[in-house]
Amino acid sequence: MLSEPDRSDAPAPRPARPRRAAALRLAGDDGRTAGGPARPDPEAVVADLREQLAAARRETGAARESARRAHRDSARLVRLLTALSRPAVDATALVTSALEAVSEAFGADVVCLVRAAVPVAAADVDHVVVAACGFPQGGALALPTLPAELAVAGPAATSHPATCGGWSGEGLELEVSGVVIRSGARLVLDPADASAGMLLVLRAKTDTFSPTELKMLQSLTERLHAAVQALERRSAAEVLATAGAHLTQHQDSAHLCREAAALLVALTEAEWAGVAEVRDGRAHLVAQTGPLGVDLAPHWPRKTEDLLGWERLREGRSHLCQDLASVVDHPDRPPHSGVRTVMNVPVVAEGATQLVLTALHRTPSAFSRVTVEAVEQLSSALSGALVSSRLHKALRASEQSARHRATHDTLTGLANRALFLEELERRLAPRSTEDGDPGTVPDHPRDAVDPTPSTPADGIAVLFCDLDGFKAVNDQLGHDAGDQLLCQVSQRLSAAVRSDDLLARLGGDEFVVLLDDVPDAVAVRPVAERLLAVLSEPFSLSRHDGGVEVVRVGGSLGGASTVRGAHPHQRASDLLRRADTAMYAAKRAGGGQVCTDVASGTDSRMAG
Repeated sequence: MLSEPDRSDAPAPRPARPRRAAALRLAGDDGRTAGGPARPDPEAVVADLREQLAAARRETGAARESARRAHRDSARLVRLLTALSRPAVDATALVTSALEAVSEAFGADVVCLVRAAVPVAAADVDHVVVAACGFPQGGALALPTLPAELAVAGPAATSHPATCGGWSGEGLELEVSGVVIRSGARLVLDPADASAGMLLVLRAKTDTFSPTELKMLQSLTERLHAAVQALERRSAAEVLATAGAHLTQHQDSAHLCREAAALLVALTEAEWAGVAEVRDGRAHLVAQTGPLGVDLAPHWPRKTEDLLGWERLREGRSHLCQDLASVVDHPDRPPHSGVRTVMNVPVVAEGATQLVLTALHRTPSAFSRVTVEAVEQLSSALSGALVSSRLHKALRASEQSARHRATHDTLTGLANRALFLEELERRLAPRSTEDGDPGTVPDHPRDAVDPTPSTPADGIAVLFCDLDGFKAVNDQLGHDAGDQLLCQVSQRLSAAVRSDDLLARLGGDEFVVLLDDVPDAVAVRPVAERLLAVLSEPFSLSRHDGGVEVVRVGGSLGGASTVRGAHPHQRASDLLRRADTAMYAAKRAGGGQVCTDVASGTDSRMAG
């Protein structure tokens, strides 16, 4: 048989707990148990639990609503930042994309960028819409008078974000593009820059914008303004990067100013741009351009004090008028003209304002601070180019003066021996058959040298003239009278030759004429005789005592000719020497005559 297990180590049984119902039965009317605390009221416990459950549900709902709002706000921020981060070709495209994103993110019916404007007529509003979302396609961008809370001009237009909503009643209803607006928000992009404008977010719902929404919108406007400025600076940098090269290409000041006017339009998108030169207390318009094609030249020149902001311009500082309607008694103040924004930037060179760059626009506050800074950089580049242009012009004039002195006679202004020989060498060279003949002389019917088809048209002749009786005038009346006589002789000879013929003074009383396109030396005789005729007329010379001395002189002329390119080794000095020899033959024949050296191969003979 199996033995019973030893139960001596088993735990003692627990005493039975009194049932709750029994305890309740032992309770007295005072809600106390025998020897225990006060009994809780079941209904109170249930009510308390229900209240705790309702509070938990409310907290859960609030947490869910907060999470939903946080998710919505995060989605809004992502949508808005995405719109700002998209590549945009220009500031206008960026602003349009941002306005569309704001409209979608905040359920707005109308979102627009506005600028303050001075009312010109009684019916005008105090703002102008420059970009908008929610207006009909192709419709006018216009808003009615706004509530005071959303004012964009006047004392109510603070720089802080503002919102209002729920307005109603007669005279307070705001309708835009057929939508009745019942709430809105206004945000300032840049309090220090009126051109930045204000953002208006309008919707048909009566709920006002929450503080969180206002903070989001304000953050957006700041980011939008920074992005717009970055695009404007990039665009201006691209224009200015090429401006230096364009400006240095133009050494003439007129071309320089025209290029500056074109660059001014590219930088500012102005409707009219001009460059005025300041001299003798007046501003003279030297260049103008613009997409409107308006000609404002009839309104210039102007007194410098009539230029808007001249006191600042004279000191080398820019002047920007964001709304010309605010300038009292200005001659161009609307409605006299459609101009609203005026920008004047001085170009300072050599310590004074030399030029004024002017840009005009018919929209108020059309030029931003970035635009003004860009035009000031253009002004600096233009100042350097202007100084360079003037130095180049002075250098060129100095070089021309030096060359003129080196190649012309100081007394008569005629070509000297060096220039004459240089030109003669050039004409002796063969004519070019590929690039044309730069030295071709047109026909002159009045001259006696008329080549015929049967004679060569490449003939070149030299007439050597020596005055007869000049030494007597110089000895009797003095060197001053001799100089007067030489000047008058040069004037008469210049009038007697063709415009393409070259007249030169070799020195003393010796003159030479280079004739082109003559058949032979004999053909130059009529020209020589015409020169003798003008020399035979009397000359009137001034005396030291104020009287006039009438003198007569004559001339001996010698001519020589050759054919262009006929002799590969022929030189200018050889032809001049032959003409000189012919002239001395005329002298030996008694003067007042013409002798020609008629070349035939390598031989020559004299013809009287």
